[in-house]
Amino acid sequence: MITEEILSSKIYDLAQPFTDDMPILTPKNPRYFYGLFRQHGNSGSELSFSSGLIHLSDHLGSHIDALCHVSYKGKLFDNTDLGPNVETAFGYSKLGAEAIPPLVRRGILLDIASHKKVDILPKGYEISVDDMNGFCRDNNLAIPKDGVVLVRVGNGKYWAEPKLYPECAGVAEESNFWLSKAGISAVGIDNIAWDLLEGGFPGHRHLIVEKGIYIMENLYLEELSRDRCYSFLFVGIPLKIKGATGSPIRPIALRM
Repeated sequence: MITEEILSSKIYDLAQPFTDDMPILTPKNPRYFYGLFRQHGNSGSELSFSSGLIHLSDHLGSHIDALCHVSYKGKLFDNTDLGPNVETAFGYSKLGAEAIPPLVRRGILLDIASHKKVDILPKGYEISVDDMNGFCRDNNLAIPKDGVVLVRVGNGKYWAEPKLYPECAGVAEESNFWLSKAGISAVGIDNIAWDLLEGGFPGHRHLIVEKGIYIMENLYLEELSRDRCYSFLFVGIPLKIKGATGSPIRPIALRM
């Protein structure tokens, strides 16, 4: 049932814009490109159509990781072997982006930057269980069962500065166990990799490979923080790209 509460709720757009100079994790990754190959000015008729071409990695911009994105000792999530029948030149036959369900869940924001009374957490800072638990305690929040947990480091304002954006805080290894124990379905963050870049990506290993919990990166969380909107309905719909290791996502939060 569509209630008046839903229709009247404030909507927060949690996606960053795709641009040709947006931050990327490594220079080896394919860059984003959009170009028009059919333009109105070339049609020669009164009614015209225009269309373009999009080229991008499935881990650019605001995106969600599929469960085939990470392996450990030759295994994907659910003990799936990385054999030639699973990993092909044209994508994965199991656990690809088409298998990511639409995420319509209760969500919470752990605004750790605000909790530490800074605009942005310093480079290399590891967000601990104490940080997360302390924020929940101070704001009367509980980790939602089967829900979505978003974590703010304050990095969103640097999206237009690709040299500064990757230099950010990340989630400590222990915090991933604490979150997964609560039975969540997905996490998201306003940095480029959830984990610290120098730490071996323990969060990706635990959440994706061991627990089947989805990770979203490069989210925009500044407006949620500004309005102190810490509890909401989260909606995130990935593209059904068969065999892909991730998908662009346009997440929103509805203040309830």
